[in-house]
Amino acid sequence: DLTGSNCASLIGTTITADSTVTCTFVGTAPADDNSSETDTVTVTATNDAGSDTGTDTSTVNTPDILPDIAITKTANPTSVSELGGDVAFTLVVTNNSLEDATIDSLTDSDFDLAANCPDALGTSLASGATYTCVFTESLTGDDLVAHENTATVVASDDDGNSDTASDDAIVTFDDVQPDIAITKTADQEEVFAPSENVGFTIGVTNNSLEDATIDSLTDTDFNLATKCPDAVGTVLANGESYTCVFTESIESDHANTVTVIASDNDGNSDTASATETVEMINPSIDIEKATNGYDADAETGPEILVGNPVTWEYVVTNDGDVQLTDIAVTDNKLVDSAIDCGGGSNVIASLAEGTFVTCTATSTAEAGQYANTGTANVSYTDADGDSASRSDSDDSHYFGAD
Repeated sequence: DLTGSNCASLIGTTITADSTVTCTFVGTAPADDNSSETDTVTVTATNDAGSDTGTDTSTVNTPDILPDIAITKTANPTSVSELGGDVAFTLVVTNNSLEDATIDSLTDSDFDLAANCPDALGTSLASGATYTCVFTESLTGDDLVAHENTATVVASDDDGNSDTASDDAIVTFDDVQPDIAITKTADQEEVFAPSENVGFTIGVTNNSLEDATIDSLTDTDFNLATKCPDAVGTVLANGESYTCVFTESIESDHANTVTVIASDNDGNSDTASATETVEMINPSIDIEKATNGYDADAETGPEILVGNPVTWEYVVTNDGDVQLTDIAVTDNKLVDSAIDCGGGSNVIASLAEGTFVTCTATSTAEAGQYANTGTANVSYTDADGDSASRSDSDDSHYFGAD
């Protein structure tokens, strides 16, 4: 139908010899692809000699529009611990064709998309439309090999043409490092000279999320191969501990360090150390007794007239390495109240290391050979609550002359 086109205006037009007239009109191509439309135009012209008719045809072919499907697959997160973690996968199917496409198949190399994306099959997508499916899977990778999986979609159009597209997602695994800890404790902070047995406790704990194996347990002073023979090779799960207890004789100030090396099944290792100290203490007291200024340890001592005054001095010295308290000074021939160490008491309240106090006692000389013994007694309690008593004595003499 040329009505409405400029071809209608040609009717009645006079065409001179060897000339041409042109008109244009628009038609509609067939709706279905993969078909053709043939159009025939007929023209009739007259002149004085009569009339003539001419005909011509033109064919328009409509090509078959093929489906063009695309798919993307993404993972979130893209990395998880080797011990395992949840990953959300997102599939997006897009129809890039100019005509509708129907999803015929949606599969995955690793996961069951019939269960994860049950509404995918049969979904019809208009040009530019998308289908989205999100699902979560738990992944583990103790061997640290990255997880790679591929989703594939097949879609078709109403002419039976199909297209296939694939995309993959990669999830890597973070290597969990070993995290080992060690403690070493002694059952005493202080020991008394000259020696004392001390119990040591070693504790090894695996703070990592995966198993750790003890490869080495050594000590700067002690042979742990004999003290803790079951240590090496022990496998500790997360949070588990290994404990070893042993006893050693300590004969001086002591500080020693224990070291553990542990590894996981990926060949990673961790080292930890702990040091424990034990202090040796030597509470000690010394007393030196003099009679009228003479250090008369043996007979006969100074000669003193009978009835004359006698003065005894007791020099008490802290010759140890700790402060002493409540030191009692006594004499085998005198009552305690006869001895004055200050304030009228025979007890020295406190005596620092390396210091001394002089106590005194008086009497009158008796006839003949006289001997008496001065003694200093003290008890010391260490930081562990253990007590040790220390004592020292010294003799003194004089001869009472008529």
